[in-house]
Amino acid sequence: MGAMAKPTKVDLQIRGVPIGLRDRVRRRARSKGVSMSKYVIDMLTDDGDRPATVNEWLAEVMNDPPTPGDFSAAGVVREMRDALEEEPRD
Repeated sequence: MGAMAKPTKVDLQIRGVPIGLRDRVRRRARSKGVSMSKYVIDMLTDDGDRPATVNEWLAEVMNDPPTPGDFSAAGVVREMRDALEEEPRD
């Protein structure tokens, strides 16, 4: 006998959702032109893709390649402040 393929999707039911929350989700889904199901799946995916802790985030950042360039964050902020000060005020 051959091995059965594992399902790639499952149904999930959430009980006890407050009516106000359901209505907000419905409105947001409608405004994006998607079903409530698609909207909630997208929200869960976004949340699941984020690091759960600061340590997880730090581990991800430490694995990123260094940013090219010779600049300092303080210098960038200083340049932005200087540019804002030069803008004419109404």
